[in-house]
Amino acid sequence: GVDWDEERDIVRSPLGGLVAGEEPLDNPDERTDVGWVRNFSPTAEDIGKVLELCCRYVYKRTPDGEPELGPLIVLTTEPVLPIPPPPPDRRMLSLNTGEYYPCRPHHQLIGSFRVMSYNCLAEIYARKFTYTHAWALAWTYRRRNLIREILAYDADILCLQEVQADHFEDHYKPWLERMGYDGVFKSKTREDMGRRGKVDGCATFYKRSMFGLRGKHEVEFNSIARQRMKDSRVLNRVLKGNIGLIVILEVLDGSRLTLCVANTHIFWDPDLSDVKLFQVDCFMQKLEEISAQLAVDVPIILCGDFNSEPSSSVYELINSGAINPDHEDINDPFKILQESRLKHSLHMRSVHSLAGGEPSYTNLTPDYIGTLDYIFYATDRLIVVTGVLEVLDEKTLLGVDNSTAIPSTRWSSDHIALVADFQVLQ
Repeated sequence: GVDWDEERDIVRSPLGGLVAGEEPLDNPDERTDVGWVRNFSPTAEDIGKVLELCCRYVYKRTPDGEPELGPLIVLTTEPVLPIPPPPPDRRMLSLNTGEYYPCRPHHQLIGSFRVMSYNCLAEIYARKFTYTHAWALAWTYRRRNLIREILAYDADILCLQEVQADHFEDHYKPWLERMGYDGVFKSKTREDMGRRGKVDGCATFYKRSMFGLRGKHEVEFNSIARQRMKDSRVLNRVLKGNIGLIVILEVLDGSRLTLCVANTHIFWDPDLSDVKLFQVDCFMQKLEEISAQLAVDVPIILCGDFNSEPSSSVYELINSGAINPDHEDINDPFKILQESRLKHSLHMRSVHSLAGGEPSYTNLTPDYIGTLDYIFYATDRLIVVTGVLEVLDEKTLLGVDNSTAIPSTRWSSDHIALVADFQVLQ
C-alpha cells in the first residue's frame, strides 16, 4: 500500500534544502516558509514582499518503491500592497435643520425608514475601466468593498442595480441575509454573457425586522414592446432587455402601513431617447396600475439608474407627469412614442431636488461626469423626506490615492450611492 504520511512529509520538506531530483532554490536565506496551506492572507509585515506558491508532487515511484518528486512548479505574485485607505465618510443632510448627521448609528424614529439606491457595477462590465488597477477591479476585492459600503449607510430598503445573477445568489443574498435583510431579484431579459448567471439585473432588499413582503411585480420592457409592436426594425431598436422590479412591503410596526417600492435600470445609450422614454413610460404606467389597486395614500418610492440627466425628457416625464413634445432630446425616427402615453398621474419628485438641486454627478469616469441616478417619491402620499446623503465634491471623493475617476481602490463602482430618510405622516 501507499504510505500517504511518508509522501506528505517528503512533499512538504523544507524548500530551502535539497530534494532528490530538484535544484536548490536561489537565495534560500531570503525566503521564509509560511506553511503548507490552501489560503494565505498577508499581514502588514509582508508589504513589499512577494509570495511564491510552490507546488510539489509525487511523479512516480522507483523500482524500490521510493517516491520520486516531479519538477518544482513555482508561481510568484506581485509585491504585497498596503491596504488602501478607507473612503471618506458621507454624512446625511437634515432637510429640517440644514445640519449634517452621521449615517451610523442610525437613530430610528418611530415611523421613519431609510432607502438607498446604488448601481453596484456588475463584474461583466468592470473590465472596461482600464484606468483602475486590475486587482481593484477583481470581484474578490470589490465584493467586500461593496458590502462594507452598503452596510455603512444602514438603509432599511436597498434598491440595487447591475447586480449579477450569480452574485445575487452567491454573495449579496447570503451576506445581506446574515445582516438581517431579505431580498428579491429580477434579471434583464437577455442572454447570459458566456456562462450561466453572467447577466445583471435589479435586486431589492429590506430589513425583515421592519418589513414583510406582500407582493412582487416584474416589468419586462421587451415583453411590452412585443405586445405593442410588430415591425422587426422597430423591435430591433426597442428590445434592449431592461427591466423593472416593484415590491409591496408592509411595515411591521402594527400600523399595517404599506409601501410601494420600485427599482429599475433604464437603457444607457444617449442617442436612443425614444427607447428610454418608452421604458420609463411603461414603468410609470405599471406603477399607476399597482397604485390603483392599493389604498389611495400608499407611499410610492421609485429608485434607479435612469441613464438620464436632470435636463432630459425622461426626468421631465417622471418629475412633472408629462413632457414637452418639442423637448430637444427627443429622437423618435420609428414613431415609437406615438404608441406611448407619455404622461402619468403620480406626483413624483426627486429627493435631492429638495436639498437645493440635483447633485453635480452620480457617475464619475474619465469620459463622463454627470447625474444619472435618482430616488423619486410621491409627494401626495403619507411620507415626507427628512434627510439625504451628501454628495462629496470630486476632490474629496477621490482622495489622496491619485485616482481621477471611479471605480478606484476605495470606491468599487463607477456610480455613487444615493440615500434618503423618510418619515411617515401620522
